Amino acid sequence: MVTEQLNDSLKTEMGEYLGKQARQMLSAQLGVSRSVYKERSGALNRALGSQSYTVDGMSVAVRFPLHIRFLDMKQTQKGRKKTTYAPIYNRY
Repeated sequence: MVTEQLNDSLKTEMGEYLGKQARQMLSAQLGVSRSVYKERSGALNRALGSQSYTVDGMSVAVRFPLHIRFLDMKQTQKGRKKTTYAPIYNRY
């Protein structure tokens, strides 16, 4: 009985902590996105600003736009160095 209550309270506290960390990560990434990259379609800022994460017990899942990994590459597909580069996905 006591063990179950401790497990439940631990899961609750860990879920709250993970949610807080996910919010901080997304807000840090949104800050980089807004300060470094020009807004074209606005999809990146909308996705990072929507706080799209789910906490399930003691795990957290964050949804990112698919193209965010390509922004973190230091070079273009043809091998040229990017003029504007700041890591977003690997930042936090």
